[in-house]
Amino acid sequence: MIGSSTSRRMGAVIAAMVSAGALVGLATPLPATAAASCRPSIEDLGDPFGGHFSFADGVNAAGTVAGSAFLPSGRGRAVVWQHGTATNLGVVAPYDESFAHGIGDDGTVVGELDFKSRKAAPFIFSGGRMRILPGLGGDFGYAAGINSRGTIVGTASDADGFPHAVVWTHGGRHVVDLGIARGDESSFGSGINDANVVVGDSDAADQSERPAVFVHGQVEVLTGDTSRHGAAEDVNIEGRIVGDAFLPDGTQHAITWGRHKYHGRDLGTLPGGTFAALVSIDDHGRAVGAGNIGAVPHQNHAVLWPGSGPLLALRPLSGHFRRDFAVARKLGTRGQAVGASQTTSGEVHATVWTCAERQAFLPRGTRGNGPPSPGGTAVSLPPDVAR
Repeated sequence: MIGSSTSRRMGAVIAAMVSAGALVGLATPLPATAAASCRPSIEDLGDPFGGHFSFADGVNAAGTVAGSAFLPSGRGRAVVWQHGTATNLGVVAPYDESFAHGIGDDGTVVGELDFKSRKAAPFIFSGGRMRILPGLGGDFGYAAGINSRGTIVGTASDADGFPHAVVWTHGGRHVVDLGIARGDESSFGSGINDANVVVGDSDAADQSERPAVFVHGQVEVLTGDTSRHGAAEDVNIEGRIVGDAFLPDGTQHAITWGRHKYHGRDLGTLPGGTFAALVSIDDHGRAVGAGNIGAVPHQNHAVLWPGSGPLLALRPLSGHFRRDFAVARKLGTRGQAVGASQTTSGEVHATVWTCAERQAFLPRGTRGNGPPSPGGTAVSLPPDVAR
């Protein structure tokens, strides 16, 4: 799985686990009727193909989940979970692996096809058929997501091998090059909202990443309070952007950029942590991602930001927060987070946190590195958050 920007780094963490056998403003509240009917739960989507590893990367308005699961051979396959049934989306020859990264409200799935981890191509799965999306002349690309209008965001390399952020329109038949910031040599598309504003990163020759927004034919590098190096991962309909940035001390913090002049704000990490990144934001201003805590710096945990206050955490399937891995990859319109986490047996399974905000908690300890956003609300802590 090749992936993009922070997604690439998270993918590397997941891949390493498999190979090692480790298996911004106030948020808008949900309508009262939705909040009343929401019952917090955590769902294990299982191991559908017998490879002992699966993860969810997207969810649409109907609650259909898209992601990937491994075969016993260790090869990845794009998968859709609907009404308790997992469907293998297959591959397109000569590629030997597929990974789903997004799903539209009409059920269209987008992602990437890999060949021996050396080359990649973007795909669209629609009408029961998978096909490769057009590129820019190179042999690298992937689709990172799709909005409600059917516009697909991702990356494609040119004939010289340099990746460019792109969008695909007209059912994936037309590709548009979004360009590169002045002085850089590549760019990556990560997120798109329903107004077709795209975010990602623009990278220099030394591979340093700069968060960027692509809109109206222009590439604008985003600023932050502490660092310009990092990535923008997603944007909501109001133009609020989330991602991450690297600080001079080497730590990586979650960042949000507002609608006005795209000025970045440091959200810090979980308590005492050295890494946090937000990869998905919904139209209520809530966001999810991953991070670590000071007590267990080697382990990633699923992170939720309610739109104000500090970063919070979500439990893994096993229930052992401090011991086991978890990451949240997408926040749905119904407030559910999807991603992956460890089970009691140590396997990593695709996970759905229903009513995610009501399950989130602040881990025991002092507040994280970097200032939490102002206007934070009180957090009710479960009695066993230190488990």
